[in-house]
Amino acid sequence: MKRMMFIFNPISGKARIKTELFNIVNSFVSEGWEVRVHPTQAQNDAYEQIKNYGKQYDMIVVSGGDGTLLEAIDGLMEIEKERRPSFGYIPSGTVNDFATALGIPKTVKKAVEKITDGEATSIDIGKGNDKYFSYVAAFGLFTEVSYETPQNAKNALGRAAYFFAGMKSLANIKPYKMTVKWDGKEEKGEFILGLVTNVDHVAGMKTKYNENSQINDGLFEVILVRKPKNMAQLSIMTAEMMSNKLSEEYFLKFSAREMSFESKEKIKWTFDGEFGGETENMEISVMEKAIDIIL
Repeated sequence: MKRMMFIFNPISGKARIKTELFNIVNSFVSEGWEVRVHPTQAQNDAYEQIKNYGKQYDMIVVSGGDGTLLEAIDGLMEIEKERRPSFGYIPSGTVNDFATALGIPKTVKKAVEKITDGEATSIDIGKGNDKYFSYVAAFGLFTEVSYETPQNAKNALGRAAYFFAGMKSLANIKPYKMTVKWDGKEEKGEFILGLVTNVDHVAGMKTKYNENSQINDGLFEVILVRKPKNMAQLSIMTAEMMSNKLSEEYFLKFSAREMSFESKEKIKWTFDGEFGGETENMEISVMEKAIDIIL
């Protein structure tokens, strides 16, 4: 029989996955899968389970939010590529940007159907210093909101929790002086927000400016928001971001396989909405077609 490990976060989102557990497992078993079910017990449990036991299975299916997804990606990347199992994802978190970008249904029943009926598609994975991420690495304005907002607030308010928590930081926009290097190019500047992404939306904001980019082309897209000189400029920049018409005057944007961000102060990064570390030098590279996800 085909062997599957199904890992789910019992408190993700509004914990609705627990009420669907029988239907999920029954659907997989009826398709010929031998299923091991594991509810996560603590932070990094999904990572440890996949890292230690993942190579024994043909497929790993994970249900949870962006944090659980990130743990799963980390665990899969610890397995040598030739033994790395295929991956299925059932989103149950608050925002689920990754699922939206890949067209994974938000309802449990439809997501399970996609896994049982779908085909494997290879996707790129990012690596920032010694950590992995699936769809976005970011620093600056608003980026700390996702991992600093309590889980119960996320469950109760959904996207509104991110919005209200973010509003508290608007009064103090902090610029970061840094040197950015990519493909033999270099630019120094002050930036209030940086996004390195493999998807077309992050937290509801459109991030893809290159319509030819793909999720498995070996390139990540970068958007850096320059420091505004006054509130009038900030207003213009906000309008440009909302309309996805980013001018060179206010934004630095490019696509690259490898890039670095150097600063004289430590900068906090977030990977897939979770804390990604604090460092003066972030080296990011793209691991092309690293994971096979069922879509």
